[in-house]
Amino acid sequence: MARPSPNPSRSPLAALLGTTSTGWVGALSAASLAVTVAWTVRYRGGFGAADKPRFNWHPVLMVAALVVCAPNAALSVRRWGWRRTASKPAHAYANLAAVATAGAGLYPVFAFHAERDIPDLYSLHSWIGLATLCLMAAQWLLGYAAFYSSGASPALRTAFVPAHASFGVLLLVGVAAAVATGFTEKLGFEGVCSPVVTADCRVGNAAAVLALATVACAVWGLTHRTTASASSAATAALDSALDSAPPASGSPDESSALLPPRLGGGAFAVDPAPAAASSGSSGGAADAA
Repeated sequence: MARPSPNPSRSPLAALLGTTSTGWVGALSAASLAVTVAWTVRYRGGFGAADKPRFNWHPVLMVAALVVCAPNAALSVRRWGWRRTASKPAHAYANLAAVATAGAGLYPVFAFHAERDIPDLYSLHSWIGLATLCLMAAQWLLGYAAFYSSGASPALRTAFVPAHASFGVLLLVGVAAAVATGFTEKLGFEGVCSPVVTADCRVGNAAAVLALATVACAVWGLTHRTTASASSAATAALDSALDSAPPASGSPDESSALLPPRLGGGAFAVDPAPAAASSGSSGGAADAA
């Protein structure tokens, strides 16, 4: 069954972001991390500062985890027509890297607070950040249990996909809130934005804006059907080959195994498998999850 073509009448914004959201996310996340490192080294004293050597690792590690790893992990399942055998592990390991790096980024904060007798978890930023990290860890564990555990049935995996995808988008919203409140809190504590707006303030805000733009592009890519990878020439050719080649006798349809699910519609609906896969739909659904 032929796959639907991208909507030729989509808006200019969709045309700009629709086929290149993964590229935008990669570029913006790298720029955000680079500006955060430069801001830390140039204005916050670097990583060997005598007064705050530990704390300065916190913003860098958190941006690496929540702005670089997490959004790119979310989009990895639809990146440039990767085969399912590559995109599925990439999605899992990139999300695991995000959780592990964010966990490491918490240590400098608690260590710094202990040294200065500062109470922990006193701000809105700390509440949002810790809650987002805990939910990310829970999301990863549930995803591993559903999609990698041999005890999960194909029906359970298929049913879990929409909830898993929707909750992933909500987690990115939490990431945006944590980043925005974190940079605002830090710049406010340092007093570099008032009464005089300094270069320190501008660079810190620039890092935050790049981080928020990264998350916005990732959310766009996950919630708009026009971002499907099939809009690229390479994936369109792969789609055509998969649609024209019937599955081997007794095996599940490979089209559901090689291409990532496409999110769209009201509840992140997964594209139905071609009719030719009716005899092997259970196996295809399990692999698609």
